[in-house]
Amino acid sequence: MGLSQTEFSIKQGTIHCQSCEERIRRTLSSINGVLKVEVDRVEHKVRISFIESKTDSATIRDTLEDLGYPVVSETSL
Repeated sequence: MGLSQTEFSIKQGTIHCQSCEERIRRTLSSINGVLKVEVDRVEHKVRISFIESKTDSATIRDTLEDLGYPVVSETSL
């Protein structure tokens, strides 16, 4: 079971409020294999811990972008 942690930087100005944070957290947490979601609207970052055999960063990135939060960079932690 490989555990991976990735940080996504989100386009400035798209995470507006606590409701945005909750929407991101709730949606990403529902993906099979996602263990932890941290959203920082001040820094425009989303940190994810997930099990590599169940999901991948591309799926998470696509989900963020489908929600309306464009990813500008991705870093493995």
